[in-house]
Amino acid sequence: MVISDLDSRIVQILRAAYADSTWKNIKVGVKRYMNFTSSYALVPFPASTEVLLKYLSFLSFVLKSPDSVRNYLSHVRTAHIWLGCETVNFKHDLVQIMLKGLKRFQKHQVQRAVPVTPDMLVKILQHVDLVDREQIIAWTVMLVAFYLFLRKSNLVPDSRDFLNAVHVLFHDDLWFTDHDILFRIRWTKTVQFAEREL
Repeated sequence: MVISDLDSRIVQILRAAYADSTWKNIKVGVKRYMNFTSSYALVPFPASTEVLLKYLSFLSFVLKSPDSVRNYLSHVRTAHIWLGCETVNFKHDLVQIMLKGLKRFQKHQVQRAVPVTPDMLVKILQHVDLVDREQIIAWTVMLVAFYLFLRKSNLVPDSRDFLNAVHVLFHDDLWFTDHDILFRIRWTKTVQFAEREL
């Protein structure tokens, strides 16, 4: 083993700290920050308190949710960590006060999706053609998702490029007995690293 093997391993382990979807979000956040600093001729790294305040102000115009603003700021902080830049300005009193002020200033109300209820399922069933194989499969997927409290990402991939055998249920994850069907679930929002199976 040579020193470059150790360096390579460090990068692999650090990258494993976040899910692929989190890395995608970080890239989007950093790109927006870089575009912002470029547009206003500001120095992006290390970010001064003044630049961070201006960025928060900018985000308040383009994002509705104060939580989204906080996430974008976190992405920039992560980039600072990866680049070895100082992050003390992210905890500066004015930055923290501005984040607090955004909660009052923007007053965003989260729009939650209406939950699926048993009554809804009964109404949907009235429109399912129980002779059509594809409709039966779709109906079965709905029932499995409902009764196992699964997310869409457990049942279907986001795209063909993102077909992850750990995230999505496959035929090998089902066992049929005389009276039951057993499901192996290896990924949920809270179990992302297959540290246990459900």
